[in-house]
Amino acid sequence: MQKFAQSWLVYELSHNATIVGVVVALQAAPMLLMGPYGGVVADRFDKRRIMILLQTMMAVLALVLGLLTVTKLVELWQVYVLALMLGVCETFENPARQVFVFEMVGPKQLSNAVGLNSVLNNIARAAGPALGAVLVATVGLGLCFLFNAASFAAVIYSLFVIDPSRLQRAALVPRKRGQLREGLSYVRSSPPLWVPLAMMALVGTFAWEFQTTLPPLAAEVLHGGATAYGAMTAAQGIGAIFGGLAVAAFHRSGRRTLVLHALGFGASMTLVSLSPNLVSAVVLMAVVGFFATSMSVTANTTIQLEADPHMRGRVMSLWGVAMQGSTPVGGPLVGYIASAAGARIAVAVGAASCVFAAGLGALSPGRRQRASNRERVPEPVAVPAEPDAS
Repeated sequence: MQKFAQSWLVYELSHNATIVGVVVALQAAPMLLMGPYGGVVADRFDKRRIMILLQTMMAVLALVLGLLTVTKLVELWQVYVLALMLGVCETFENPARQVFVFEMVGPKQLSNAVGLNSVLNNIARAAGPALGAVLVATVGLGLCFLFNAASFAAVIYSLFVIDPSRLQRAALVPRKRGQLREGLSYVRSSPPLWVPLAMMALVGTFAWEFQTTLPPLAAEVLHGGATAYGAMTAAQGIGAIFGGLAVAAFHRSGRRTLVLHALGFGASMTLVSLSPNLVSAVVLMAVVGFFATSMSVTANTTIQLEADPHMRGRVMSLWGVAMQGSTPVGGPLVGYIASAAGARIAVAVGAASCVFAAGLGALSPGRRQRASNRERVPEPVAVPAEPDAS
């Protein structure tokens, strides 16, 4: 809801779509530039406390933007600053939250938990903008930010009431020099980690840019306008929900499963690029949503299960870079392809990236090198978690 309202606010202030894109890039840029540092922090400190602190900061940012908007004092530069600060918070909160899922459920239920989490995220992506549109039409734009700020209270309360003694925590990593380089070196020397990350970086850069490729495809190719764009986006969301549920139900992870989902993602996007009419495009976007989400959930689960416990935060920070940090690069690049060669070609390029990612996964080294990597990575000195303050 906040992202919808923020984009609409920027457009109202600037009447310039490029400026809207600049704000989106500002919010995503910290993940690209500082993402690995977020993983170092996640490995050093208690994940639950990190989340409580940063969720509180994000609530304050939403509150400030809401008050500025309601009082009609908001200016573009203020939105720039607040979007950038929100991006910094997300950069450090994301790896802690990813690892916290593992701490809550353990390895056996991880695939199920990540799948169900993806389902909730996709429901929120569909419901949030719809709720935001209703609030804008009825009570005004500023109330969207204020309601969002208030909603953080439930999140923070949930984190406080969790019993820390029941979490499956790894030992905290003591502070020392070179931990960022250590994490990068660890991933680089472990094909079961860098291969899924490289696959998702490719797909994240060229295939996941639906907000860039679908509007021109709907308007210029299928001649359907905003209604067509909305229908394709809704179909993608419905497919994504079923994709998340399928992965949660079958508990499948690993390189082979990831490759199959990548091929399904690429094949369905190829068919979308060739769609002769809106009806076929809408149906196929549901298939795209299914495979896009099943690939993402499978990759997330595979990486977390492969990572050593004391490296998991740093590894998952690179996951954030691959998935969210690719937007400042992929969005403008895919947008240029759509402008220069057409929306069908832009979608086809995304499909090709999925097929290339599948080939990378199928042809890269397997698990045999993993055993030798475990021998080379020293276990950290156990540092007990700090006493819980709550």
